[in-house]
This record gives sequence, structure tokens and C-alpha cells, in this order.
Amino acid sequence: MTSEKRGIAKDTFFYTISQIISQGIGFVTSIVIRNALGPLFMGIWSALRVVLDYTQYSGLGMTSAAYCEIPYLKGAGKLEEAEKVKNLTFTFTMVVSSFIAIMIFVSSFFLAKRYEPYVINGLRVVALGTILTFLYSFLSVILRAEKKFVSISKAMVLNAALALIFAVTLVTRYKIYGMYAGFLLALVTTSIFILVNDNIKFRFYFNTKHLMKLMAIGLPLFFNGIFYIIYISSDKILILKLIGTEALGYYSLAMLVSSTIDSFPRLFGIVIFPRAQEKYGEVQSYEYIKKYVEKPTKLFFYMSVIFLGYAYFAISGLVPYIMPKFTPGILSAKILLCGVIIFMLIVFSETFIVVIRKQLYLIPILLISTAIGITASYILIKKGFGISGVSAGMSVSYIMYFIIVSGFATGHFWKIRDAINFYKDIFIPYVYVLMALVFIETLFIGKQGIGTMFKEFVLYAIFSVPIVVLAHKKGYFKEILSLIKK
Repeated sequence: MTSEKRGIAKDTFFYTISQIISQGIGFVTSIVIRNALGPLFMGIWSALRVVLDYTQYSGLGMTSAAYCEIPYLKGAGKLEEAEKVKNLTFTFTMVVSSFIAIMIFVSSFFLAKRYEPYVINGLRVVALGTILTFLYSFLSVILRAEKKFVSISKAMVLNAALALIFAVTLVTRYKIYGMYAGFLLALVTTSIFILVNDNIKFRFYFNTKHLMKLMAIGLPLFFNGIFYIIYISSDKILILKLIGTEALGYYSLAMLVSSTIDSFPRLFGIVIFPRAQEKYGEVQSYEYIKKYVEKPTKLFFYMSVIFLGYAYFAISGLVPYIMPKFTPGILSAKILLCGVIIFMLIVFSETFIVVIRKQLYLIPILLISTAIGITASYILIKKGFGISGVSAGMSVSYIMYFIIVSGFATGHFWKIRDAINFYKDIFIPYVYVLMALVFIETLFIGKQGIGTMFKEFVLYAIFSVPIVVLAHKKGYFKEILSLIKK
């Protein structure tokens, strides 16, 4: 195994383990929080998180530009320039986040007569959280750019553990105000840990020439990020406007499933990105970095599609027992899961596109996908399908987004025949699995419980045998075992 593959395997191992641990803790935390807050307060917190998500894109893509530029400069041997980029990014993000925080804080006083006190106080928490989240994101970007994935792994587990501790000690007792306090305390503690553990140092630095150069890289990433967050939050906004806060609380179950499933391939993309960026800075060749697209995409697809059915039936089997208040959101969660399984594969094509500095082309694709998702969801809501209709509409748009983006990426190094074979290898097994899920579910209509869930597991295991055989034949299991062994 080459040193590069060994490094990727090592970092992916630690990053994956920490992700599994933090996701496991996060899952328990989510259950505690949802049971403590209930659908109404959970809907309010989800809405506030949407506001916070939008504030993170006010940095005009500077942290993303640093994430691209620092490994690129290090690969070219320009270490002093890389340090200047780090300091300039810190200065810019702190100034911008402080400005946004002040605006939100001042705005909360003008909105005081229109909303309940706990909503207004939530906005003020978001104001402070904006600065802390910017700082935490900046520190995380620096660690990733420098390939310090062991340190990132420690920080992730710590943050997840703190969130659980604060959920049990604060949220269960103080409800929404406990949620506010725990959110801020977890950010502060984790940021301090990173600063001390890795002895990260930075200073205020400003240079107009360097700023303009970073802006040229960051602005396309900024606009791409803005349209991306609009895309992935459009379902939440649609539900909030057309159905209501409580429905958004039920839909948070689908959001939980989506974020959990989508995170695993993205962590692998995070590991390979700085390496691909360094190498591209050296060789400037599509041929070298195309290996980061096809094999990882298919590898994660076959791993995920095999376990899709178990996750699908576990939702309806476990939620009534561990989160009974959220049972109205079960169907929407199961439908969205089927779309996210394809959507999560896009990370590898996106990585390729960003590395070759063509991320601006993602914007029209995002606009098209957003229009598809909103239109389909709106029509299904009006036809009475509620949040399940939103899940179906977004799933269709997720699949279209994958097809268009992966087609654009692979078009740089494949012929049409190669692309057709690529999509056949993914969508034929995918359609087969969806048909199996529908068939199994029809056998147990009106039945619930753990016993029914295990019966569904057994049937799905039988139906998934052809997928397992196909994955083995193509060598994907061998590839996974090789990485684990090395």
C-alpha cells in the first residue's frame, strides 16, 4: 500500500470511528432533546438553527477559500504564504461574525412585540452563537487543511459528549432555555480544547492584495454555499410556511435520519480533499484526481444500499418506543432516507469539481434542483400528502442533483459510454432495493412492533443477497477489508 493510501486509511479510520461515536452519542442526545422539548419547542429550535445556518455564509466563503488555498500553497512549498492566508482568514471571519451578531441582537428588540420571549431570547443566543460557530468552524478548517484528523476526531467526540451531558442536565430541566445554554457551552468548551490541544496560534493580519486573491477563490464558494443551504433548507421553510411549526417538529425526525446517513461519505471526502488539493497543485492533472470519484462513489453506494432496508424498517420499528411523540414523522423519514442514499454520494463529484476550481458551475445546478424540490413538494402538500409529500419531492430533487453533478464531474475524463455504465451500476441495484422495500412493507401493513421489525429484517436480508453477491463480484468488499487491514 502506498504512503498516500496508508495515510488516507489511517485518517479515515480515526475520523470514521470518531464519527460513529459522535453520531451514536448524537442519536441518544437527539432522543433526549426531542422528548424533553416536544414538537413545538423542537420546531422553534429547528427554525433558529436555520437562521444560524444562514449566518455562517456571511463570511463570503473565506474559510472555504482557506481550506482550498492552504494545502495548495503547502503542496507548492509556499509555507509563509499559507500562514498569511490563515491569519487573514481569522481576521476577516471574526470581524464579519461580530458584525452579523450585532445585527441579529439589535433586530431581536424590534421583534420583541411579535414573538414570545423564548423566541426572542433564542435569537440573542443565535447572535452569540454566530461568533462562536465561526470560531469553531475556522479552527476545524485549519485542522483539516493541515490534515490533523486525529485532533479533529477528539474534538468531535468531545463536542458530542458535551451535548449529551448538557441535554441530560440542562434541557430536561430547563427545556428550551437549557437547550440555549447547552448549545453555547458546548461550542466554547470544544473551541478552547482545540486551541490548547493543538497549540494553534494566529494573529490579526490584513492585506488588500491577499484579500482580493482569497475573494476570487472564496466568492464562488460563498455563492455555492448560499444556494446549497437554501436547497437543503427549502423543505424546512416550506413546511414552516405552509403546514406549521409542529409539523416541522415531526419532520425533524426525517432531518435526523438524513443528517446521520449523509455524514459518513462526507467525512471520507473531508479526508481526501486536502490531499487531492496538494497533488493537484503539483501535477495539474485530471487523470490523477479522477480516482477520487468513481471508486469511492460506488464503494459507498454498495455499502449504503445493503443497509438501507435495515435502517428503513428500524425507523418504524423503534421510533414508536423511543420517540413516541414523533410517530407522525415516521413515513416522511423513511421516504427521505431513500433519497438521501443517493444524495450522499455526490460528495466525491463535488470534491473533484472544487479541486479543479469549477465550483461556480454548481450554482445553476443547485437552482434547478431547488426548483424541482420546491415545486414537487408544493404540489404534493396541496394534494394533502403533508410532510411525507415534502420528503418525496426532495428525494426526487436529490436524485436529479446527483445525476447532473456527477455527470458534469465525470465529463472531464469519461466518454458517454463510461458514464452510462457508471449510472447503470448504481441505479439498477437502487431500483431493485426500492421495489424490495415496497414489497416487504405491503406484507406487514397495519402491523407494528419489534417482532415485525425483525421479520422485515429477515426478509430484507434474503432480498439483499443479489446486491451482496454483486458487490463481492466487483471487489468492493475486498477493498474495504484491505483498507481495514492496512
